[in-house]
Amino acid sequence: MGNSVRYETSGKGGAMEKRFSATAVVGLYTGYLLSSFSEMHEAAEHLMGHPIFTHEFADRSLVDNMKKKLLSLFPEIIEAGELVAGCNERNYEEKALAITEHWPNGFILRRGGETRKEDPISSAVRIFSECKTCENKQ
Repeated sequence: MGNSVRYETSGKGGAMEKRFSATAVVGLYTGYLLSSFSEMHEAAEHLMGHPIFTHEFADRSLVDNMKKKLLSLFPEIIEAGELVAGCNERNYEEKALAITEHWPNGFILRRGGETRKEDPISSAVRIFSECKTCENKQ
């Protein structure tokens, strides 16, 4: 699943940069898991600069914030939508290959500097209660 070659460098001001596969970064942008979950998770934490617990990937504001950050860093990532269109369990490997061929060097992410807005227990309570609210409205 995708090319996960990555390396670390020191950027200006000592900010750590790390190269992630295109499939991991595009997965964060599109919501399609095209790399290993662990690589996508690592890219998310690096991008935001703080730990992200698994349940927090269901937090719409966090996901939207990551997408905005990626789009501002890599305007060309908007092309990913076309490349993953129609992605499903039968063709995800083909879509991942197309992403890797389109961005063979992946993306270099600088470690983000954001801080958590709430602790993981509070975020779980909020996210799960929002899910229950959504279920009741249907």
